[in-house]
Amino acid sequence: NGKESFIFGRDTIITWDGISPTDTCKLEFSFDNGANWKTLTNEATNLKYKWKDIPNIQSDSCLIRISIT
Repeated sequence: NGKESFIFGRDTIITWDGISPTDTCKLEFSFDNGANWKTLTNEATNLKYKWKDIPNIQSDSCLIRISIT
C-alpha cells in the first residue's frame, strides 16, 4: 500500500489481493521508481511471497510490481 520500510538482510512477506489465490504471479522490484526492474520470482501463488534477504538499497523510490503470468 506504500510507505513500507524493509530491513536489509531480513525476510518479509509480500501480500496482495484482487485475484484468485491459484493464479501464478511475477513479482518485480525497482529501486529507481520503475526505471529498472529486477525479478524476485515468476512463480508466486496463494496471494503471498516470502522475500528473503532484502538487498542493502537505501531509496525512497522503491516499488514492487505484481503481474499475473
